[in-house]
Amino acid sequence: GVPDPEVLLQGVEDDELFGPRGGRSSDTLRIERCHRTCTTCFSEEECTTCEAGRYLNEEGVCSDRAPVGFCLDCNGSLGSCDEDCRECTCENSSSCEVCGAGRLLTPDMTCRLECPAGYYINSTEEIGGRCVKCAANCTACLSSDICTECTMDSVLED
Repeated sequence: GVPDPEVLLQGVEDDELFGPRGGRSSDTLRIERCHRTCTTCFSEEECTTCEAGRYLNEEGVCSDRAPVGFCLDCNGSLGSCDEDCRECTCENSSSCEVCGAGRLLTPDMTCRLECPAGYYINSTEEIGGRCVKCAANCTACLSSDICTECTMDSVLED
C-alpha cells in the first residue's frame, strides 16, 4: 500500500538501510533506501525533500537542473528567468545564459533580436545564438575573420 504521508523514510548512505521515522511497531512499511539525492522519501523512486542545491520536480525526483525558463538557487528554490531566456542565474534573473529560439545572447547577458554594433552572430548555439565581439580593428563584421567596416585607422582589404 501507499505509506502514510506522516511517516517518511530518511535517506542515508548507500550501504545503510533505514525504516519509517516516527513509525509505530504495528507499521508494516517495507524498509527501503532513498535515492542518494533525497533527504526524505516515500520510496526509492519518490523523494519528498531534497539535499541542498536540488529541487523536487513534479515526478518526485530531486534535480540539479532547473526547467526551461527557471533558475535554481543554492537552497533548491526555483526562480523565474526574464522573458525570452531559457536559462539564467538566480542571483540576477535578468542575467541570461541561454536565450530562446530566435533570440541572441548579448554581451550584457540579455536576449535580443539583433546584436549591438561591433558584434556578429555566432549561430552555432543549439537554441539561440550568441553575439560575439568583432576583431579589434572592425566596427562591423560577419564573423571573426570577415570585417565589413573598419575603424578609422584601418583599411578594408579584399
